[in-house]
Amino acid sequence: LSGQIYRQRDEAKLRKAGKKVLSVQDISMSNVVRNTSFSIFEGQITGVFGLIGSGRTETFKIVSGIYKRDFRRGGAIELDDRPVRYLVPSEAVADGIVYVTEDRKSEGIFETMGIAENLFGGLLAAGREKAWVINAQEMRALSAEWTKTLNIKAINDNARVVELSGGNQQKVVIGKGLVQQPRIVIFDEPTRGVDVGAIAEI
Repeated sequence: LSGQIYRQRDEAKLRKAGKKVLSVQDISMSNVVRNTSFSIFEGQITGVFGLIGSGRTETFKIVSGIYKRDFRRGGAIELDDRPVRYLVPSEAVADGIVYVTEDRKSEGIFETMGIAENLFGGLLAAGREKAWVINAQEMRALSAEWTKTLNIKAINDNARVVELSGGNQQKVVIGKGLVQQPRIVIFDEPTRGVDVGAIAEI
C-alpha cells in the first residue's frame, strides 16, 4: 500500500547501561496500579507491555505527574536517588521527563494550529520560552529543523496539523516532546494508528 518494501531490521546494539536515573518502587494507585517496580538506567531503552487494563499507561502517567499515586501506600519514585512526587506534569517536565501520549487527538496536538505552533508549544510547556513573547522567526526555524529531522511531510509550511496524515501527526507529537531536550522520554504506544511507513521511521 505504501509503495515501499519494508523488511525486519536488526539494528539494536548492545551497550553498557549507565548509572541508575529513575527508580520506581511498589507504586500503587487505587485498584488500577498495584505494587509496580522497575528501574531505568542512563543510555537504556526499556520496553513495557501489558494487556488493556493492566495499568501500563496509568503507571507512566504517575511517573510523569499526570496521575497521582496513593498518598499513604503509593510507593516511591526516585530521580537520581532523589525522592520525587510530582503534583503536576510541569514539575516532571522541569526534571527532564517527557510523556508522549498514546492519544494524539485529544492529548497530543492542537489540530487547528500549524506544525510550527505545535512544536513551539513543546518549548512553552518546558518553560524554555515565555508565552507572552513569541519570536516568530525562532518558531519558524525550530519548525524547519524538526520537520527535517523527523521527516514530517505537509502540503506546505502553513498546513494545519489536522490536514496531516496520522503518521505525520504522530511525528509532530513526538517532536513536541523532543524539542524539550528531555533526559527521559516515555513513549506510550508511539506507533498506534499510523501507517507502515511511519511505523518504520518512528
